[in-house]
Amino acid sequence: MSAYLGDELAKAGVDDAAIVEYCVGLLVDDSMDADEKEEAIVGYLESATEADLSDVVRKAIALAAEEHAQSQ
Repeated sequence: MSAYLGDELAKAGVDDAAIVEYCVGLLVDDSMDADEKEEAIVGYLESATEADLSDVVRKAIALAAEEHAQSQ
């Protein structure tokens, strides 16, 4: 999930490891539901790029959920 997100953000012109790390931190935060994660990450990324990354964020949330389920 981290590699996917990093690659997609780089394609959108966001090539900053700190931004990717912050977004990954939100993705693995168990205190937030998927809608809250999407809102927080998309809102944050909108300040860094003009690109609409909603689909990328939704896929990253799904990948994070899959990874979490597999680790259980």
